[in-house]
Amino acid sequence: MKQAVNAINAMKTMLLTPILMMLPLIFVLLWWLSVCVAMAAAGDLNVTGNTTVQSVVIDGVKSTYTNVDVPLKTVVWDQQMYGLFFYHIFGLLWTSAFFLAAMNFILSSATSQWYFAETVNGELNLGTPVLTGIQRAFGVHGGTMAFGSFLVAVFETIRMIVDYLAHKARKESGNNIMVRFACCIAQCCVRCFECIVKFITAEAYVFTALFGTNLCTSVGKTFAFIGANLGRVGILTMVGNMIVFIGKIFVMGLTMMSTYAVLVYTQPFSTTVGNVWLPLIVAMMISYVVVNLFMAVFARTLDTLLICFVAEESMSKRMGGYKKKQPGMGNAITQEVENSNVESTHLRCRNMDKRQDRNGDANRSSVMVVNCK
Repeated sequence: MKQAVNAINAMKTMLLTPILMMLPLIFVLLWWLSVCVAMAAAGDLNVTGNTTVQSVVIDGVKSTYTNVDVPLKTVVWDQQMYGLFFYHIFGLLWTSAFFLAAMNFILSSATSQWYFAETVNGELNLGTPVLTGIQRAFGVHGGTMAFGSFLVAVFETIRMIVDYLAHKARKESGNNIMVRFACCIAQCCVRCFECIVKFITAEAYVFTALFGTNLCTSVGKTFAFIGANLGRVGILTMVGNMIVFIGKIFVMGLTMMSTYAVLVYTQPFSTTVGNVWLPLIVAMMISYVVVNLFMAVFARTLDTLLICFVAEESMSKRMGGYKKKQPGMGNAITQEVENSNVESTHLRCRNMDKRQDRNGDANRSSVMVVNCK
């Protein structure tokens, strides 16, 4: 947990990544709504019935009421318009999933760069990790983001279709208990598959950021990683979710208490605001959105650090001993890796210095290994 905080502290621009990804998504949503309004009026206007309304004519103090028959007209779509509307909905789901995938990838890319960063004159040689992550997300790995978000959008669409069919089935059957039971099972299964796809693709982006592999290869690495480190993943997920939940409750509670104190005990709000509940609800909603954005950064950094730690630990075991960390990795993680290697090999790597030959022919490394006591 501490190393995740250290990584965010070293790369404060990571906190702006969710906001940066929300801005284009807001423009897309506004464009999507405008297209929906245009499509709503693009069908054929057909008469579906008649209704009677009263027309009032006021002449001085006398009012005359007249019944008038008025035709009812509705906009009717053909099959092509329905197809365009469903395509439009799928496009919104795909676009939203793409920007969410890009945000996860950018955060994972920046965190992995911090983890493996080298020290130059006592300082981390990080450069601009967030900018590099943006370039990779919308450049060489843009296809990976598009493919992963497409899979997420497909399963979200399937879940929406199943929900609609379940609603129709319950309505047509008169809320029959067997129909409701079957619909509940179907909806639960679809939601389980949707959650699995979202989790696997989100974790696969970490391996893409770390190794530069495509989505299919990254998904395979994700399954192998979860299978080999089930305990670590389970504990970290549980603790991380607990911390995120406590953080959300704390921020929202503190925001509401401070807002209440300002509205009740400070001027001019104490005398001009008659009902404090509406401002409190607005403040709670705003704080909920903000804390979700920033807690997403923390959770993503934590997941990426675990995968980087296990990846380097695995590579070090294949080499017969642990190489000294890249200085970007925290001392707590370093000690854990060293302790793991002590138990398995009884050797510890104390230092590794990389020197380059002046003629540029080769790199020379010296590693000092000491016996464990």
